[in-house]
Amino acid sequence: MKALLVGAAFTMAASAASAATYQSTTYTDPSYQVVVTQEGSATRFDLSSVLGSGDFLGFGFDYAGTAGIKTSDLTLLSATKSNGRSISPALALFGTGTGTVSSCGAGCNFNGSGSASEFDYIVRLGSNGGGQDNYVASASFTVADTMAADFSGFALRLQSTRDSDGNQVNGGSLKIDLEEVDDVAPVPLPAAAPLLLAGLGGLGVAARRRRRSAA
Repeated sequence: MKALLVGAAFTMAASAASAATYQSTTYTDPSYQVVVTQEGSATRFDLSSVLGSGDFLGFGFDYAGTAGIKTSDLTLLSATKSNGRSISPALALFGTGTGTVSSCGAGCNFNGSGSASEFDYIVRLGSNGGGQDNYVASASFTVADTMAADFSGFALRLQSTRDSDGNQVNGGSLKIDLEEVDDVAPVPLPAAAPLLLAGLGGLGVAARRRRRSAA
């Protein structure tokens, strides 16, 4: 009985996980997105193409947390090239949390990207060019000891940008702002769940009474 109740409690806690999805506002084809999820004490970011393709080079954001972020806080979970092959691009962090960073090195300039042209931090993924680990078609990474709610003002810097027909877009280079398009709320418990838990508890009480009567 205790195992059943513990399992039910674990299921309730797991259902409270939430994620937020941000997509490009300037272009619909190609279109790119970032999914932000809280995973324990870390924040997870999943970068991918919704329509068309592109090489993710920089990811800019503002951060309201009290402690600063360091490159050592970044952990790459996975990344792929456009052909689906797994790669391991280096992650580097630019900025000190002051909201004045607009570049993340060669080929990664956010100036003129729209409302989000300066950031507290920019994460660079790999380097510009088509080397083995440089064309990043999708990537997932975490930032340790952070809360997802403290991140905002997202933007992307991409190269080799093409629409769904394979046509080059904006000379193959995009700097785009992102806005939240889908906030996935915590999964609600079924209406009958409280009754189920109450019923399980009642069965436990009845079982104990029967054991006492038998004694």
